[in-house]
Amino acid sequence: MSEIASEIVVHGEDMDVDDSMNDTSMATSAVASPAEFSGNEDMAEPSPHRDILQTNRNSLESPMSHTSEQSELSSLLSSVSSKATTPVDLDAAREPALSSARYSQPRQVPRRTYDIEPKSSVPAGLDDITYAAECIRAVEASRLDPFSLHQGEYQLLRQHITHNQVTTYLNVRNGIVRLWYHNPRVPVTREQAIGCASVRWFDVASVCYDWLVRNGFINFGCVEFPTVDEEKEEEPPTTKQKTIVVIGGGMSGLGCARQLENLAKQYKDQFRELGELPPKVVVLEGRTRVGGRVYSRAFTTKPTLSVPGFPGERYTAEMGGMIITGFERGNPINVLLRGQLGLHYRALRPETTIYDSNGRPVDPLRDDLVEKLYNDCLDRVSEYKHHNQPSKLIRGNHDYIEHGRDSGTDGSKTIAESEEAAAALPHAAPVSQQNVPERVNRVPVSADKLTGRIHTEPGTPATSKASEKAKEMGWTLKNNITPEANIDLDDAAARPDATLGSVLDEAIGQYRNLVDLTAQDHRLINWHVANLEYSNATSLHNLSLGNWDIDAGNEWEGKHTMVAGGYQTVPRGLALCPTPLDLKTNAPVHKIKYSSEGGLKRSLVECEDGIVVEADYVVSTIPLGVLKQGSVDAMLGPIDIPSPLVLSKNSAVLKRKSPVEVYDPERARRDAHEAAVWDYIISTIGERPIPPGKVAANAYVLYNKAFFDEARKRCEKERSGKKKVSPNDVRVMTSKMWRAASAEERKPFEEDAVKAKAAHALAVQEYNDGSVRWDEAAINLRAEYEEEHDLAGSATLTADGKHRRTSKPVDYAEDDESVSE
Repeated sequence: MSEIASEIVVHGEDMDVDDSMNDTSMATSAVASPAEFSGNEDMAEPSPHRDILQTNRNSLESPMSHTSEQSELSSLLSSVSSKATTPVDLDAAREPALSSARYSQPRQVPRRTYDIEPKSSVPAGLDDITYAAECIRAVEASRLDPFSLHQGEYQLLRQHITHNQVTTYLNVRNGIVRLWYHNPRVPVTREQAIGCASVRWFDVASVCYDWLVRNGFINFGCVEFPTVDEEKEEEPPTTKQKTIVVIGGGMSGLGCARQLENLAKQYKDQFRELGELPPKVVVLEGRTRVGGRVYSRAFTTKPTLSVPGFPGERYTAEMGGMIITGFERGNPINVLLRGQLGLHYRALRPETTIYDSNGRPVDPLRDDLVEKLYNDCLDRVSEYKHHNQPSKLIRGNHDYIEHGRDSGTDGSKTIAESEEAAAALPHAAPVSQQNVPERVNRVPVSADKLTGRIHTEPGTPATSKASEKAKEMGWTLKNNITPEANIDLDDAAARPDATLGSVLDEAIGQYRNLVDLTAQDHRLINWHVANLEYSNATSLHNLSLGNWDIDAGNEWEGKHTMVAGGYQTVPRGLALCPTPLDLKTNAPVHKIKYSSEGGLKRSLVECEDGIVVEADYVVSTIPLGVLKQGSVDAMLGPIDIPSPLVLSKNSAVLKRKSPVEVYDPERARRDAHEAAVWDYIISTIGERPIPPGKVAANAYVLYNKAFFDEARKRCEKERSGKKKVSPNDVRVMTSKMWRAASAEERKPFEEDAVKAKAAHALAVQEYNDGSVRWDEAAINLRAEYEEEHDLAGSATLTADGKHRRTSKPVDYAEDDESVSE
C-alpha cells in the first residue's frame, strides 16, 4: 500500500527523570481525598467517598425477604445473556484436570465455627430487588458474570455443589463483591463475607471469600488494612521468612507487589501456623523512577497566570501511556484511581478533526466515506482471525438472581457427577465439551480516532459482496464492475508470511479495482492505518493475522480520560499508598541464578551494581515477561474446602444451633398480629401501587423491532449458500440500516421514543404520588387497628410502606445514602 505514514519515535534515554519519588506527602494527600465515582466525568473533584457504583435505589416491593430460603426452582434456566466481561483463560494444559477429577479425593479439612448472625451483611430495610440490582452492578464492574460461574470457580466447586446450588452460591458471591465496591478503601473481612450467607452456606461464603481475595477481585490496590497492636500480637515461633522479588517498577510490577503484600497481610495467621512470618516483597526497578512505560515529564517552566480549572496541578507532557479507555465493565483503574487514590481526571472529546497535508481540514463526509471502506477491509480481514474455544458456562437461575432469591432445592448430584454421568451415555460429548456455549464471532465496526483501538460487535465477517457493500457505503463503482464482483483474500491469507498488514494491503488493493480512490483517499487510509499502528505500538506487518485483535470482547467502556498532573501519579500512588513498598530504584537486574543446595530451592537476583538479593520466588514484569502462576498456592497451599461444603438441611451441625431456632410464643404472637394488620390494610385500600415497567424509549430499539424481519431477509439474501443467519447477524444488520437511515426515516421512531419517555415519566410520577398516598393511608390504618387491637412490641411500619427487618447489620461503612434515596 502506498504512502504509509512513517513511524514516530521518541527517544527518552537522555531525558531528565523524576527524582521526587521519595515525596511521601503523596501518600497522605491521595488517601485523604478520594474522588466521587458518580457525576460529571469532565472534572472529578475530590469528595467524601462511599459507593463507587452509580446505583438507582428506587425502592421496589418484594414479596420475600432476604432471610427467606424457601422457593421453587424454575424448571428452565433463563437464556438471557449477561454483560459478562469474564476473561477466557481456559488453557488446554488444564484439560486433564477434568478427566482425572473423579479419581481425586477431597482433602479432609476441619470445619470452622462462626459466631456470626446469618445474612447480617445484607442491609436492613433494603428490598430484595434493589439489593440484587446493586450486587449485579458490582459484579459486572469487577469483570465477573453475575449469572454464571467463573472458570476458576467452576474448577474449585464442581465436586462440591450441584447445579441447583449454583444460584445460591452466586447470590452469596455477588453480595460479597457488593461489599467491596461499596467502599474499596476498606478491605472486606471474612466475617463480613460470611454475613452474606445463611447458616448452611457459611463454609461456602468462606471459600468464596478466599477465591475472590486470591484472584484479585476484592481487596486489591491501595487498601488500608487495620493496624494490629504489636504488644498484643504473639511472637512467632520462628523468624523464618520467605522473600519475593518483583522485577520491574511499572504498573504490572507495582500492582503485583501491592497484591502480594495485601495477601500477606490478610493471610498472616496462616503463615504463622506454618511457622513463618508473612513473606517480604521487594521491587527492583532499573530506572530512577517508577511507572515503566508510563512517564509524565514535568515542565521546567509554568504559566505565570493560573489556568482555569487546573488549580495547583502539575504541568506535564506524557511520554508513554496516557489515556484511560473507559472506567466501566471491570477496569481495575476505576477502583484504584477514583475509589482509592482520589486523583483528578478529565474526559476527552470524541470528536477528531483530520487535517490534510495542505493544512486544511478534511471534508467530514469524505472522511466518513473512507473510514467506512477502511472498516470494511478490517471486517474482511477479521474472517481469518483465530477463534478461542469458549469457556464452560455454568449458569444460575437468572430470574432468581435478579430478584435476590435462593434456590429452594439442593439437587442430588454435584456438577462433576452430573457431567460424568452425561459423558457416560452413548454418543455423548466428553466432560470438556459439555456446557460450552456457542462461539460468538466479533467483527470490527468502527475505529477510535483517539486511541486507534478497534470496536467490535457480534456478527459474521464479510456478509456482503464487496461491490454491493461499496454501493451501500456510498461509493460509485467503476464502469466495468459487475454486481457480483467481490474481494478474495484466501490466497493472501494462506501465504506462510501472511500478516495483518500484508492481508490488509491486499484488501485495499482489491478495493482500488472496484472504486476510484483519490490521492486524498489514500492519505486518509494511511492515517487510519497509522492510528491502528499507534494503538498496537508496532507496524501492522509485525502483527499476527490470527491474533492481532486480542482485546476483542474485553474492551472497557465509558469516556476516555486523562489524569490531571500526569498518568505517572497513578503508579506513584500505587507505590506509596497506604504504606510505601520496599522499592529499590536504579537497580537493573543483570542475572538470575537458581540453586537447590541443601534441598532448599533459592534464587539469587544479581543487579548490575553488584547487589545480590536472595529470593524464594521471582516475578518478572519486564516487557514480554510472564507472571508466574500458582505462587500463592505454593506458599499457602490450596483453598481449604470442608467436605461436605454445603451442609444438608438435617445436618447435626445445624441442630446444635437449635436454641436460636426454638419456638418463641411471643414472637409468634407478634407475627400473627402483624399479619392481621396487613390483612386489614390491604382489605381496606388494596395493594400498594406497582412501579411501572421499563419501556423501549430509544429510537433505535423501536426501529430494530420494526425492521427486524427485513434485516433478516437481507442477511439471508447476502449469505446465500453460507451458514445459517444468527440473531447477532440480524442485529448487526439493523444497526447498519439505522446508521444509513436518513433523518426523515428516523424521525417517526424518534418521535415515538419521545412520546414513550413522556408517558413513562407520567406513569412514574403517578406511581410516586400514589405510593405516598398509600403509605400515608397505611400508617393511619395501622394506627387505627392497633388502637383497637393493642399489642406491645409489634413491628412498626416504616415511612416507605415496608416493615423493618430485625437482623443486626455488620458495620462496614455503609451509610443511609447507600440503601435509600
